[in-house]
Amino acid sequence: MAKGCGTSKKAMLVLLILLHQLTLYATVLWAEDESEVDYFAPENVLRYAHHLYDNDDYLRAAGEYERYLFLADISDNELLLHRIGICYRLSNKYDRAVKYFQSAVDNGRNPAIEQDSIFQIGYSYYLDNRLSQSRSYLNKHIQQVESQEIRTKIYQLITTTHLLERRWESAKYSSLLVEKPDPLTIALSDFAEEGVNLPRKSKLLAGVFSGIVPGAGKVYSGYWRESIYPLIVIGFTTWRAYSNYKNDGAGSFGFLFYTSVGASFYLGNIYGSAVSAHNYNRKQEENLVDKIKIAINGSY
Repeated sequence: MAKGCGTSKKAMLVLLILLHQLTLYATVLWAEDESEVDYFAPENVLRYAHHLYDNDDYLRAAGEYERYLFLADISDNELLLHRIGICYRLSNKYDRAVKYFQSAVDNGRNPAIEQDSIFQIGYSYYLDNRLSQSRSYLNKHIQQVESQEIRTKIYQLITTTHLLERRWESAKYSSLLVEKPDPLTIALSDFAEEGVNLPRKSKLLAGVFSGIVPGAGKVYSGYWRESIYPLIVIGFTTWRAYSNYKNDGAGSFGFLFYTSVGASFYLGNIYGSAVSAHNYNRKQEENLVDKIKIAINGSY
């Protein structure tokens, strides 16, 4: 029995030694295989760049794509230039994105890439809140775009820049340039129409109303609570001025004091009413712009 036990232990020991040797051998083989991989070979750099891009690591992917372009030294590179631009745009590096998209446009060998790069440049400016620059670039280069799909996207983006800058009539016009309106185009056109027809208050009328009855212009502009203060102050100073005039004459200190104070409040009341009308109009437009931003979020 003891002899059998000893034999089993020896067999286990031999098995463990064999497993250890096999592990060492496999490790050596793996190390040898790894040493044969040239990580700086262009094809491996490109493969790694694709891997980073697929895993949403766009900034590092852009660096690897740039390294591949340097190592490979290829002339037919507009697709990679476009991809690098996309990486930088997705990394919020808009100036770098524009640089590579423009290189893809200047390359001019692939019309599809060139035309989409034109849109991407305008879109990068748009994302960087350079709305007028986006619109100006797209208007200048849209004649180079033959793809109806991309032209539609460009006109939609131009319309959006007008809307966000509250240029309602211009937005309405640019939305009409889309040859085959889709749901987004129709929505943008509806927003432009809504902007044109927003309820507005006249600053002139607000001032006139408050000139007739202090605070009335604020009521007209929807700020009725703010109308009470000027009515009370101007009413009080007017009464005090009249009282001093009646008792002490036009040259009395009380009459001159309350008249000057009342006049100041009276003029301020007219100006403030005009401002309240302006604020009302601005608030209406701000609410519409907020609604537009929510509606177009993720549309491009």
